[in-house]
Amino acid sequence: MTTSGTVAFAPTVTQIVHDAGVKVSAVARGATMPSDVYDTFVFALNGMLKRWVAKGIKVWTVRTATLFPVPGQARYTIGHATAAENDHVTETYVETELAAAASSGATSITVDDDDGISDNDFIGIMLEDGTLHWTTVNGAPAANVIQIDDALTDDAADEAVVYAYTTKITMPVKIVGVRRKLIDGGVITPMDRMYARQEFEDMPDHAASGALSMPWYDRQIEAGYLNGWPTPSSPLQELWEFTWHRPIEDAGAAGLNVAIPQEWSDTLIWNLAKMMLGDYPVSASRKATIEDRSQELLDDMADMDREPEAVFFQPDMRAYRR
Repeated sequence: MTTSGTVAFAPTVTQIVHDAGVKVSAVARGATMPSDVYDTFVFALNGMLKRWVAKGIKVWTVRTATLFPVPGQARYTIGHATAAENDHVTETYVETELAAAASSGATSITVDDDDGISDNDFIGIMLEDGTLHWTTVNGAPAANVIQIDDALTDDAADEAVVYAYTTKITMPVKIVGVRRKLIDGGVITPMDRMYARQEFEDMPDHAASGALSMPWYDRQIEAGYLNGWPTPSSPLQELWEFTWHRPIEDAGAAGLNVAIPQEWSDTLIWNLAKMMLGDYPVSASRKATIEDRSQELLDDMADMDREPEAVFFQPDMRAYRR
């Protein structure tokens, strides 16, 4: 048996939009869709994708990230359009240690291993005061020597931990679980659940410090905010690792692909056609076919993209006044 040997099927935005347009008779098969009609379909496609993100049914949008907390700080900004507003949160980072002590005011450090650290990376060096000194790498590291843009504000001991990463994450649609990760030893402790705004705000002592026990994610328009109680103690002893749902990328220019797995292609086409039924009336039988087929495909994919994880139920033991 001879097969193609590839699994590279990846429809473009144009192909998705054109096929959906054919189904509602907005364009004839093989014809070029007018630009204004095309733009309307792409707008509807992006709106549909954003709504699907909110439903949280896609395994391929679930990722893991790490936040580097600050002693005494409870609220952390993620995904703000102004880069300077964002705290240090990334999916992938390099961890190493100082190979020699560094003095306050130093703009150069020597680490055990500079592999994976590049020019302009964010870099955090643990200082003797128990905080991470964050700056950026100035030039490509050489022979484990790293130049930094902002001088150390305190001494750093030999074997002090050093973190470096390249990219901050975008704003999470939601954060579904947070774990404490000890800096010394890497032991992970999961939080029992994500908390709600009211529970977080009802805590009597917001200035308390210690190991994280109550995480709360506040998604706003301009950015997302991960909150934690109690605030991290000094010296810093843990990182916050969390599972998050990333947004689906926008459907962009005509020649680009849509950022979905290939098995979602039919679901995208038929559901986009359903979205456009109000603008392009079709026969009752055709309308019923589009609606039935779009829902069938969406149900198929929703079932496929759920993780095989356990679901736990427990009574709410909090007492309320009646």
